[in-house]
Amino acid sequence: MERAGSRPMEVRGPETRQILGLPATAVRTLVLGFLARVPAGALGLVIVLHGLTLGQTYTVSGLMAAAYALGIAVGAPVVGRGIDRWGQTMPLFAVTVVAAAMMVGLSALPHGIAPAVPVALAAVTGLTQPPLAVCARAIWNERLGPVDLSRMLSLDASLQEVTFILGPLTVVSWATVRGTHEALGLAAGLVLVLTTVFALTPESRTASRRSSRPVMGTPSRFPATVWILVAVTFTVGIAIGILEVAVVRRSAQLDASHLIGVFYGLWATGSLVGGLVNLRAAGRGRLAGRLIVFLAALALTHLIVAAATTSLVLGLTLLLAGLPAAPMFAAFYELLGRSAPEGRVTEVFAWGSTGSMAGVALGTATGGVLADAISSRGNIVVCAAVLGLASLFALVCRAPLTRVERR
Repeated sequence: MERAGSRPMEVRGPETRQILGLPATAVRTLVLGFLARVPAGALGLVIVLHGLTLGQTYTVSGLMAAAYALGIAVGAPVVGRGIDRWGQTMPLFAVTVVAAAMMVGLSALPHGIAPAVPVALAAVTGLTQPPLAVCARAIWNERLGPVDLSRMLSLDASLQEVTFILGPLTVVSWATVRGTHEALGLAAGLVLVLTTVFALTPESRTASRRSSRPVMGTPSRFPATVWILVAVTFTVGIAIGILEVAVVRRSAQLDASHLIGVFYGLWATGSLVGGLVNLRAAGRGRLAGRLIVFLAALALTHLIVAAATTSLVLGLTLLLAGLPAAPMFAAFYELLGRSAPEGRVTEVFAWGSTGSMAGVALGTATGGVLADAISSRGNIVVCAAVLGLASLFALVCRAPLTRVERR
């Protein structure tokens, strides 16, 4: 049996349909996963708005969003292990039905209900979110050769940024026009339908079932490289969380609070462009080296953001700062897939997502504290310093990362 970290031969022939130079079957899972992430990406903000609609305080509404995020961080590895043991289809069906029911339950709560109820429902909604991006990466890791895999991960990292733009534009806009009750119902329906379609694709139904480990239990016996990479994405997540708060405060100081959404969009656009450019370089250069270089580039470009003195310069520097993000994540996920033990690929990818989400949560909280203690430009400098720390850590750990990519 082939190792999970090994790469199959790339197949070319009349029976292998291509879209944009990539296998059509892989593109199908990419598109379905992307569409399902659009409503999921906006749920955190919708949950905050819904808490306020229910008459809850900002504190309770924030707790609801935190419970949702914590639920995803805790639930993703457990769901991932279940998928590795039983295949993708049934676990995806099970968690999606529960997640949709929890969203509908949230939308049906009466005004003025006790805070514990919406917080608990938000937590279970997060715990049972279907990890479609993780499932898609596990499929590609198993089926694609090194060049196609690198290109798919680069494209996936690019599209990931688009979800942060489309999510608020669709679901949040619906919430402001039709109300948060309908927005939660819309999100539940979209997640349920799109996950069902994904789970019924031949690629998902035939995904390997290799793990015999119990679904609950410790994630022991992972190679050290898995935890090195989780530590890297956790650190990057902290930096992103700090940046989110810093941009809000810096925008206010420049009298450009109405442009906050534009500023976030420019960073995401930069990442999208960087990922698309990185498609042409797929498979070239050492993965560990690319990870370190792109992390260092992120640190440098965010340091430039701190120097912005006008809203125009802030927007342009954020566009520049986003450029290395998608290429960095593409190298990260490729290394993570190669580090995964046989039969535990989905769980390993889920731990990568958990590390990132936990880092963002900590970074947002830290950014709030820093916003009261130092200037907004100082906040951005701290963000750049954290990214530099991630690059330095990856450099120190380059030897084991290099050994993994040579497998």
